[in-house]
Amino acid sequence: MEKPKTSKFHRISKLLASKPILVLSCIAVLLVGFLWILFPIWDGAIEVFFPGSTYYRIELFILAFVVVLFHITCFILAGFYRHSLKYLIYMFFPLCLLAVLNHFLCPAGRIRVDYFQLGARYRIAWAGGASKVRQEALILLDEPPGIPLSSSKWPDSIRALRASAVKVDKDNKIVDVEIPRRRWFFWGDQLGYLITDVNAPQPIIINDPRIASGHRLWKITDGIYLYQKWP
Repeated sequence: MEKPKTSKFHRISKLLASKPILVLSCIAVLLVGFLWILFPIWDGAIEVFFPGSTYYRIELFILAFVVVLFHITCFILAGFYRHSLKYLIYMFFPLCLLAVLNHFLCPAGRIRVDYFQLGARYRIAWAGGASKVRQEALILLDEPPGIPLSSSKWPDSIRALRASAVKVDKDNKIVDVEIPRRRWFFWGDQLGYLITDVNAPQPIIINDPRIASGHRLWKITDGIYLYQKWP
């Protein structure tokens, strides 16, 4: 007697409910989950190390949504075809594990902002090291004050910081190196470096009429500070 043919829908559903697909689904959820948990850390560092980079949280959110939806679908199908509630428990296990890890690894706070410093440290090392950056930047104090310098006058180390504008404050002996703002639906906050002599006190951000609200300042090393300004 000829066996009844199964529909294409049932064949695909049984494939999705197979053990290899379920294992792959769990692995995909864990990988994307770890990316999401660590997102504030590497995103904050990247914004300074690769200034002007695009904000891609929406893309990661869409990826996470699709992966979790696929994961839930596979395990519900597995429970339906195998008539066992244990697959619902297996479905929630990686999701609950990620929730616990997110609580302990990334507690509430300015995680992304705090990791601006990490990107700055690596960018300065990439530009030749703190000594070279500081030495070449302070040469610019001989230039006229307050006016953005032409990029043709920037030293190699300042170019390596991906500078977008450079200004000098001769009175306070500070070089202000702005870096490109992050691109998204709107421009992000202004980030940059204040460079001064190693024995000078912590500088004050150069007055800028475009900045009306506030700022943050981090000491990266002697004589080099990272700042964030927002309107």
